Amino acid sequence: MKTLSKSCSLFSILITTFLFTTSFWASGVKTTDIQIKRGSSKSVKIGCSQSALIAAFGKPTHIKNYYFEIDEKKGHIVNYNGSDFYFEDDDKLMNFEIKTAGFNLTFGHPHMTVSIGTNEKSIPPGFKVYGGNNRANVYEFYNAEGSLTDQYLEFDYTGSSITRIMYGDN
Repeated sequence: MKTLSKSCSLFSILITTFLFTTSFWASGVKTTDIQIKRGSSKSVKIGCSQSALIAAFGKPTHIKNYYFEIDEKKGHIVNYNGSDFYFEDDDKLMNFEIKTAGFNLTFGHPHMTVSIGTNEKSIPPGFKVYGGNNRANVYEFYNAEGSLTDQYLEFDYTGSSITRIMYGDN
């Protein structure tokens, strides 16, 4: 009987953990929940300034001018070994494309972390899957009224490894 009781308790804990994780993602991730870390650095969020990113991540590989055609605004790309962070002229992080190891994305919960090279199973449930040789999981963001926004988060992977993480605010 004690073995059955312990098994039932363990099963209850597993179900509770699954329901918490599922409800976390079903309730929706906000762009303000997304945090980016490089190694053991401080984290930054979407909308941070270029100086805040550099203070957190250290000296970039290079910074170059960029023109946002859709918004008709000038800006900069701050590059760290092939991963790009896009800032419009109002000095806010608008987009990013992470293609190199060493960066971690968290989503407002310490156990929800995704990085380059991790298994596709680390991508939380609730992402729409599109087929192809290099597959992608795309998450679209909705506003408080339930309308679709222009923001998206994309995970590309080859085989079972994540090869690119991209955020866009078009």
